[in-house]
Amino acid sequence: MEALPRVADIMAEELGWSRKVKKAQIESAKAYLESYGGRIPVEDASRALLPTREESKEIFHDVDRDNSGFLDEKEIKDISLQLGMELSTKEVKAIFKEMDTKRDGKVDIDEFLEWMEKEHDNSGFRQALSVGVMGGTKWLDKEHSGGSFLG
Repeated sequence: MEALPRVADIMAEELGWSRKVKKAQIESAKAYLESYGGRIPVEDASRALLPTREESKEIFHDVDRDNSGFLDEKEIKDISLQLGMELSTKEVKAIFKEMDTKRDGKVDIDEFLEWMEKEHDNSGFRQALSVGVMGGTKWLDKEHSGGSFLG
């Protein structure tokens, strides 16, 4: 929070933000940062940070790199690396097992949506996927990122 005004100044200069855009970005960033609650957690903040069902569908389609309509372990591993999470093979398998409720070796969109909505052991990975949609940008598409604090 302390660095927010200075970061906003730098981003506004670099990205050519108007005063109105800069003010909106600061407010958005403050709301996001405050959702973490600091030493006094905001009630149910973790649920507030989860994406909507429509955003979860977007995430599914972005992660489904081969457009098969299903996710596999390789796609989970690939996206974890893009998110900067160096998950072990064991961790990837555990996440995939949680998602693959039909136990057919692939995760369809309904299984993925169910996984995104429930509490489970791998909420850190789910949270990383969720943060990508916080700013309303497509976080997997480089040309759409970098124009806001959250995208």
